[in-house]
Amino acid sequence: EELPLIGVVGHPRFIAENPFAIRVFPSASDEAKVLVQSVDREGQRIAIISLEDEYFLGLRDAFVKNLRNSVVVFNETLSPKDLEFSTLIAKMKSKSPNAILINAGPNQIPILIHKMRELGVDSSLYSNFLAGAQDVISALGRDGDGLRYAELDYERPRFVEAFTRIVGKKPLSPLSYACYVAMTYAI
Repeated sequence: EELPLIGVVGHPRFIAENPFAIRVFPSASDEAKVLVQSVDREGQRIAIISLEDEYFLGLRDAFVKNLRNSVVVFNETLSPKDLEFSTLIAKMKSKSPNAILINAGPNQIPILIHKMRELGVDSSLYSNFLAGAQDVISALGRDGDGLRYAELDYERPRFVEAFTRIVGKKPLSPLSYACYVAMTYAI
């Protein structure tokens, strides 16, 4: 229809297949590169748990592609309905990873991490940008200490000033920044 489509999505195909689409959030490939910079070290044994979804699988594939010094020892997917992870974690733990990428949705991240801590997993934890959502952080409590994830730099002075002037003192978020960027771009 040749209508502009602004989307807060990160899958690479969103803009590749539609010349009228504008992505206002980093791509899964960009997010993966940031995560790899944090985790990729000589001798690092990485476990990956990913949600069966285009974005999450795109992030996983880009993450694996960008690794140079680490080896993936475990790579499993989850259904969006999966909420019982004891067997999966036991299987993963047997591979002795020292870093784990939890590439799941906001309802699964806290459950996975709580269960990992309960089962004695003490590996470094990494996740996608959804781990930075306030409800995920609250649900994790102390079990989320040390969890690393990529996040937009949303404390840009012009954005903070405009957001505060228009919306008030509500909490800033990566999503509000992405919407601000989208509207600025569209205007």
